[in-house]
Amino acid sequence: MIRRARPDDAAPVARIAEAGMRENLTMYPHLGYTEVDRRQMDGFDWVFFEKGVQARSINTDPTE
Repeated sequence: MIRRARPDDAAPVARIAEAGMRENLTMYPHLGYTEVDRRQMDGFDWVFFEKGVQARSINTDPTE
């Protein structure tokens, strides 16, 4: 039997980085995240990233 590992409507994975953390601002896009927003909260500049979740088929047959 083959079934979906995740539903097609799975929520994206979100990450938040403080704008001064330049290594994270470079790393997240390298890992496939897309910048979706920038805003200031509590006196800090924040950058918001999201990455979609890919549905994939998995085989649940224990004999294979």
